[in-house]
Amino acid sequence: MIDDLCIAVRDQLNAATFTPPFTVTINDSPEFDIEDLASLKVTMLPFGVMREAETRGHDSEQFVIQIAFQKHAPARPEGGTDSVVTMSKELRNLQQTVANWLSVRSRRIPPTYTTARLRKIEQVPLYDSTALRQERRYVGVMQLTYDAIVRPT
Repeated sequence: MIDDLCIAVRDQLNAATFTPPFTVTINDSPEFDIEDLASLKVTMLPFGVMREAETRGHDSEQFVIQIAFQKHAPARPEGGTDSVVTMSKELRNLQQTVANWLSVRSRRIPPTYTTARLRKIEQVPLYDSTALRQERRYVGVMQLTYDAIVRPT
């Protein structure tokens, strides 16, 4: 079920227009070599499902999806502005734009998840000075939590 939800959210994001542009892929292991990160990689991971018993024969489920934004900055030009700082700001702003877009448009998911509602968006900072300063790699994660009421099977 969480896989269907990931597909629905991915399709919504891929149909939208963002700057810089990106395509979301679903990947259970979003690890890339530096060479693969010359362009922005946005990957979605079905992270977890939590289920609680509710009243009247229904259960409450929470679906957690993580979206990773990853990119490698080119080498700093001699005497120029550090591109890793500019890239980090640009990607943090992109994450905020995506979060705002999701909070307005993605509260309801297509028919297979008519009861799923976006409950929470968290921006999880993954500041790693080695990755950012030495490897010149930005990694930012957004965590989405959806709630649904379901009948137990």
